[in-house]
Amino acid sequence: ERDRFRLRDGAQEQVHRCAYDKCANPSESQHFYRITGTTEAGGRDWSALEGKVLCSACYQQYLVRGTLARGRLKPPDGEEARCTYEECENPGQSYQFYRIVGSTAAGGQDWSPVFGHVLCNACYKRYRSKGTLQRSSTLSES
Repeated sequence: ERDRFRLRDGAQEQVHRCAYDKCANPSESQHFYRITGTTEAGGRDWSALEGKVLCSACYQQYLVRGTLARGRLKPPDGEEARCTYEECENPGQSYQFYRIVGSTAAGGQDWSPVFGHVLCNACYKRYRSKGTLQRSSTLSES
């Protein structure tokens, strides 16, 4: 059994378990991430986890969802099940929809232009990574 793991920050130390008490496989990970006071991945507030070590699965869960708790996605209903971006190619077809609220800060973007909107997963990811809802082909035509 391996008793030393390489942490994402390059340090090696004995780490046997993910610090999240509900982790399904706390000692089964190729990478472990030490959360420090400077961790800011995904625009998340990591301060509650400072000093903890997370396995890759729990790190990704927090990075994407902002919580370590895992839960089933409840199917969207009504208005929440439709992307409000006018140029969305598939506004009613997404496995997840996001209502943009005042506290949205993912990707370090300024979300104020889309506050109150509901975005499908594709539009949300585009805005999170590029800061715009316009597709690349639309941008080049302008």
